[in-house]
Parts: sequence; structure tokens; C-alpha cells
Amino acid sequence: MQKELSYLHELVKNISCNFIDARSTTKDYLGQIAQSNNLEESTNTQGGFIISTCLRYEKYNFRNKHDYQSPFLYTHGATCLRRLLSILVGLHSEIVGEREILLQITKSVNTAHEAGCLDEREFQNLLKLFDISEQIRQTCGLNTSENYSTIAADIFIEYLSKRKSSTITIVGGGYMAEKFFGSLLRAGLFSKIQKIFWINRSTSRLKEYVAEINNLMDVHIDVLDLEQGSHVLKDSDAIFCALSKSPYLYRNEEYRENSFIVDVSYPQVFADKQKVNLITITNTDFYNLSKNTISKENIVMANKEIDKVIFSLKT
Repeated sequence: MQKELSYLHELVKNISCNFIDARSTTKDYLGQIAQSNNLEESTNTQGGFIISTCLRYEKYNFRNKHDYQSPFLYTHGATCLRRLLSILVGLHSEIVGEREILLQITKSVNTAHEAGCLDEREFQNLLKLFDISEQIRQTCGLNTSENYSTIAADIFIEYLSKRKSSTITIVGGGYMAEKFFGSLLRAGLFSKIQKIFWINRSTSRLKEYVAEINNLMDVHIDVLDLEQGSHVLKDSDAIFCALSKSPYLYRNEEYRENSFIVDVSYPQVFADKQKVNLITITNTDFYNLSKNTISKENIVMANKEIDKVIFSLKT
């Protein structure tokens, strides 16, 4: 790891961050801050990048150190770099060790680089940090296949197992939706499903995916777009949603009475209504629903490895 560390001295010298996260406030308040800071538009910042997820809103900079900005917290230098590395490793995630945060940050950094907000040197330094985070994950056994969507699938499977037949709807066509659907496939409970509606912004790729897996089940799947598909919500016994940048899109839609909805979108897409069981990231502790939690010993080991990296940069 020593060779990689040599590339990080410049990074630790320049890095600073304004942040707010679910450890310092509530998820609901965090969501309000993220939206007030133009959540949908603020994908880049000159000389840095932004992390915006359900648990954090963070603005990193490598050229002009941030000053304190209310209501954000502020950190810089070695402490800031340690924070970022801890997030990359998955220690700050609600489901410790999940890999979605690494994918999200990688996407944000790549987008910032392509937009010219990160120069080549800054970009390469961050890639080295990503490499180190992967090494720590592997060394300390800090990877889990669980995430919000797989836990949502477990909840769905339990729900379906208690019913004779259900009509379900999936909203979203990205990585999380596919992981959810894959979990349903492996569970083999399609005898409990009467029909599946699958709604997404773009339907072309989703239709191709459905055509590929159609021979794996006897249930028909209707693929619908966001504008035309909302009418099926009132016919759905259970709904899974993982849709980005669509705060309360289905707030005013009609849901079936006593329907079961798991919305892991951030911000959430569905609204609380009477006689509807709604599970969201903000009202549910998904960690307590995890079946394969990372051991405390592995977490302690990972923290020690991170400390070694940071100490090496300070000497």
C-alpha cells in the first residue's frame, strides 16, 4: 500500500469539506437541506465534487478550503480525508459494508472530472484513495451483498409468503430495482404473484431486460413509463420503489387500501396515507432488518487500517 500512499500527500494537504449527515441530524432534516441546496442540480462543484445520498450531503473541495457554512459542519486535512475514506469503506453506511456508497461516490467523482470540476491530478489522487478503500474492504472483510433493495426484497418475500396471490409494482429501473427483482427471482415465490407492473422513466432498456428473463417465470410483466403507469398503483397490493430525483412524485396518486409499499428512494416518492403500510428510509432502521451484519471485530480492524493510512500521510 505504500506506493499508493505517496500519491495522497497532495490530496490530504488540500482537501476540505462542508457536510451534514444522519449522524448529526435526522434523515428528514437532511433531506430538506439537500433539496434547499438544489439536490437535482448540484452534481458538481468547481475544484471538487458533491456526495448526496439518503444519509449525507457533502461538498468536497481540493483548491480553495471551505469556510464554515451554516447549517453544515466543516472539516479539512487529515480528519477530512479520514472521513472520506471511512465513507468509501462503508463504515458510515446504515448497512455497514454495503457497496452502493462506493458506486455513488465513484459516479460523482467521474461526473465532476468529465465536467472539468476536477483536474487530472485531483482525479488520479481520488482514484488512488478508491484503490486503498478496496484493499481495506478486502483485508477486513468489510463487503456485504446486502443493501436497501435486498432488505426490501426480504420484507416483500415475507409479505408474499403470507398471501395467496398479489399484484405487485416495481417503480424504477436502475441498479437498486434490478437487485430487488433478482432477490425475488432467487426466492422462487412467483406462484404467489398474479401480475407484475414495472414502471420507469425510460422503458426501452427495461423491456429488453424483461424479455431476457421472461423465460425464468410464469408471471407476466407489464412495462410502463412514469406518465402512463401511475394508474396501476391503485391496483397493486405491494409496491417497491427506487427512483431518483422524484420527491413525492406519487404523493397525490390513489393507492390501494391496505397496500404494502417499500420506498427506498431518496427523496421518497410515495406519501404516508391512512390504511397504507409505507416503509421508507427515513421511517425505518434498515440496519436492524439486516441478516448478515458485519462483525464488530471487522469494523475495529477496518478503523485501525484507516488510521494507519492517515498516520502515514502525516509523517
